[in-house]
Amino acid sequence: MLPAILKNRPRPVSFLLATLVALDLRALGAFRIGLASLIIVDLCFRAQDLEALYSDSGVLPLGQLVSHGVLTTWLSPHLWANSPFEVALLFALAGLAALGMLLGVKTRWMVAASWILLHSLQTRNPYVNHAGDKLLLLMLFWGFFLPLDRHYRLPFPLRRKGEHDENKEHRLASFATAGILIQFASVYFMGALRKTGTMWQEGTAIWYTLHIDQYAWPWTRSLTLYPNLLQALTYATLAIEFAAPILLFTGLTKIRGLGLLLIAGLHLGFLACLNLGLFPIFSLVICSFAIPWKPLSQARISKSFEMAPLDWKNRIAGYLVATLVVWHSLTIFYYPEEIKERLPGPIRASLEFIQFDQYWSMFAPNPMTIDGWYIIPATLSSGKTVNLLTAGAPLTWEKPTSVPDSFPSDRWKEYLMTLSDLGDPPEQWNQVVNILSQQFQQDSSDQIIDGTARVIYMMEKTVPGGEAPPIQEQAWPKEDSL
Repeated sequence: MLPAILKNRPRPVSFLLATLVALDLRALGAFRIGLASLIIVDLCFRAQDLEALYSDSGVLPLGQLVSHGVLTTWLSPHLWANSPFEVALLFALAGLAALGMLLGVKTRWMVAASWILLHSLQTRNPYVNHAGDKLLLLMLFWGFFLPLDRHYRLPFPLRRKGEHDENKEHRLASFATAGILIQFASVYFMGALRKTGTMWQEGTAIWYTLHIDQYAWPWTRSLTLYPNLLQALTYATLAIEFAAPILLFTGLTKIRGLGLLLIAGLHLGFLACLNLGLFPIFSLVICSFAIPWKPLSQARISKSFEMAPLDWKNRIAGYLVATLVVWHSLTIFYYPEEIKERLPGPIRASLEFIQFDQYWSMFAPNPMTIDGWYIIPATLSSGKTVNLLTAGAPLTWEKPTSVPDSFPSDRWKEYLMTLSDLGDPPEQWNQVVNILSQQFQQDSSDQIIDGTARVIYMMEKTVPGGEAPPIQEQAWPKEDSL
């Protein structure tokens, strides 16, 4: 009889493919802890605006939400919650599920509960979400199909002194490990494919990016004085986004490690130069799932390699991998809405529900050249004019030193800039002004004179020589409605 290890060893081609997508179980344990920590941190930041952004008494009442599919409505408790207390209760439940996931207690159930509650929260106010939120949700989705609790969990297994832990150096290969690698790699590779604009070809893309006021830190503007450096960084960014994802698909741990280091370096650069909220942090932590924990010699690889059984979880993951590959292939030629229009209703609804209708195109095909900041002036009964957006600070028309800091929070920034993209819908701006007015009145005895509040957008265009003078536009109320 053949030794068990040779008997269970897959065929050469299958074995080769499996090694390309194998992940270290210790890395998956660290990934679980990282994911849970991100959810808890995200909840803490979002809770600062719990009533204003997520309750029915805030800027987006449930009646103003776009309709969702039946499945999304059924599995989104935030679409049933009206009061701040009910929303706070859901925040607490999400925090408990994330804590259970962090500790490795009933991990698969905690991952499922965390995914449902996070999906529900993001559905409640889609206008405050950024690309990192979608990536976090998708990686959590793939985590359901992976054994995230084989390491670093409670209760810790007790072993006698000298007893060998068989899982200590194991790597796992399955459809789920292939899926999570493809998912993560697609963010960068597909984004690079779409950077086809002249700014990326000429090497000026980062120069223009650093002029986007809603993203740039104050100090990064000084980097625009070094165009040759920024040109080199532009081409380096493209090279990393093309090459690093490919390096992840190798059984050679040092090469995969190089790919992860390149991606981590990219996000550290984002963190240093751009105010992108939690997006770079999300991406840096998520990288942990693919860490090559310890190089393995060829002689030991068969002893430390594990093929996942073809059970129901692995079979479903296999279908999902095929769906993901087909979807990304189609988005090379079509936009997501064009693809979904041609699909049967149930398939379209399923793709939307699990967030597979993804399209990664950050700063593509070119960075935007038109951006700006908001001012919400209002006149008080004392005769003073204040800016409601900055907690009632004295009104000034000068450009803020830091545009991101001129918003109440990063989620507020996402919301208001999305309203700009939506054409400044009056009903939602009316809600924004009402909420900010109420917050101001809570801390001030000076009354806002009715009808004096306005929403002004200071639009600024970046041109090859720098920035043109800002143009003042009244976003609400529309002047033709006065």
